Amino acid sequence: MIFNLMLCLSIVIIYLLTRLSKRDKKTKNKLFLRVVFLLIFIVMASREMTVGSDTDNYIALFEKCSMYKWEILNMNLHFEKGFLIFNVLLSYLHISPRVFLCIMSFIFSYAAYKFIDDNSDNPLMSVLLFINLMFLYESMNTMRQFLALSTVLLFGFNYVKNKKPLKYIMIVLLASLFHVTALAALFIYPIYHLKYSKKIVFVIVLASILGLIFLSWIYPLLSTLLGREAYYINMIGELKLGNLVSTLIFLSMYVFSLIILSGKDLKKYSFYLYSLLFATALCFVSINMAVLSRVSQYYTIFSIIALPNIINANIGKSKAMIEFVIIGLFMTYSSVIMINKPEWNSAYDYKTCLIPEEGYICE
Repeated sequence: MIFNLMLCLSIVIIYLLTRLSKRDKKTKNKLFLRVVFLLIFIVMASREMTVGSDTDNYIALFEKCSMYKWEILNMNLHFEKGFLIFNVLLSYLHISPRVFLCIMSFIFSYAAYKFIDDNSDNPLMSVLLFINLMFLYESMNTMRQFLALSTVLLFGFNYVKNKKPLKYIMIVLLASLFHVTALAALFIYPIYHLKYSKKIVFVIVLASILGLIFLSWIYPLLSTLLGREAYYINMIGELKLGNLVSTLIFLSMYVFSLIILSGKDLKKYSFYLYSLLFATALCFVSINMAVLSRVSQYYTIFSIIALPNIINANIGKSKAMIEFVIIGLFMTYSSVIMINKPEWNSAYDYKTCLIPEEGYICE
């Protein structure tokens, strides 16, 4: 928790310092984001090897790929072939596990930087949400999925905005070679171009309720597609407190956005509202099916630009106070989780090899 507070405070200080520049606002924002994501890259790349529940597994896989090269594709591993190929190609660079971790950290941090830089009108709030909605810490846990998510954000989202469906589909298919859940991102394209409608909202809400109730009927089909029967079968019917909390978080963001936009043209903000609603629906259904919490990240990530942009465009004099309160609430939320539920994410107990202590595994 202390690390998270120090990181957020550092980001606010960097933001205030960049405001002292005499350059235009766009240049100041870009400078702020570059400095901040350089800091975030250092945080991710210098972490101790046990930070992130799957970090040691990915390091072990990279070392195995370095040893066996293309033979790794014939082994009975649960990793997607595209991710194995990615590891084999990196192994030809003859890099160490630490350099491998640096490369992965650079991809994740650069993807987040570009996503916020290209889409957010309020970069400070977007960065703080990126951290306090746990995306930073999740990227240190689920590296394979975040490679897929980064692929979609870096290369795919511009195709969505520019109405190039075939190119977008190709990017999503490429991302699915790293993690099959990326196929869920195919729905981003139609959602982006849908006009906001109460009928569509009703359909999404109804579908999420039915999904929660009749999950056991559709699970065999989904588990076969994902190839994860053995891993996820015991999670059906098991109440997941973390997913329930996530549901409430994104539902509150959706409702708050509606309140801000009350009496205004909602169609202008259709994608933001739909992304928050989809995030809520998937988190809700994931209460009974943990794998859908992975799927939801392709929609929850848009919350870091949706809420800041809605606030930035529709709140007047009280904007700074509202932003302060919202960030305070999310920092409280992340702090409570880090204190009371550290088992949800082993990255919460952050340790850096820049300040090594006895017992640290740094190479």
